[in-house]
Amino acid sequence: MAIFTAGTRTHASRRHEPNVALRFQAAASRSGSRPAGTSDKRGATPRILGNTCLENGSFLLNYVGCVECNKRDFVLIANRATEEEDGEEIITYDHVCKNCHHMIARHEYTFSVVDDYQEYTMLCLLCGRAEDSISILPDDPRQAAPLF
Repeated sequence: MAIFTAGTRTHASRRHEPNVALRFQAAASRSGSRPAGTSDKRGATPRILGNTCLENGSFLLNYVGCVECNKRDFVLIANRATEEEDGEEIITYDHVCKNCHHMIARHEYTFSVVDDYQEYTMLCLLCGRAEDSISILPDDPRQAAPLF
């Protein structure tokens, strides 16, 4: 179960292609991999690449507490910037401690359309690293069953 701060949207809520909203919801609900840095009952797992890309918010399962004030409270978003360059949308912001305003991590989210796919990436020390690709076609050619 993932814990997100209020107001968090994943790439599933994007509105770049109106006919694929249901597939976006299915893609966002996939649980094919663990978030980076999480562990199970057997101990710590290695950092792995997930597929949930946050364009806003924080992945709080990875947050133990602020190293400056030693408190575990909500994480604020500061210095949010959006750039569009060569058809790629880049959103960056800082995760900041609510109590002492210490910068916890820098978050970067990118969105682009490559060929017939919407590509999403996220890179952040707090939220982890993730990539996802969703076809803009009614039927994803990568998911087609082989004929033979």
